[in-house]
Amino acid sequence: MLITHGISNHRILGADELAFLCQAFDAACLVNGDPSADAEVMAKAIIVTYERGVTNEKELVEGAILSASARRVDM
Repeated sequence: MLITHGISNHRILGADELAFLCQAFDAACLVNGDPSADAEVMAKAIIVTYERGVTNEKELVEGAILSASARRVDM
């Protein structure tokens, strides 16, 4: 449930929006493999990207995975 953690700092989301974002997060975790280290980064990336107007699940997932990859490179 990490995806709901940062939402309090953002606008209120409807149930449909939250379900959509959770679906995108689950898809990103499946593609990324073991998401434990990257889960928070991916969740934040999905939320921020969605708030910027991206509503395509594939684009949200790709952005989340790129954010997680960039985090690993920076470490």
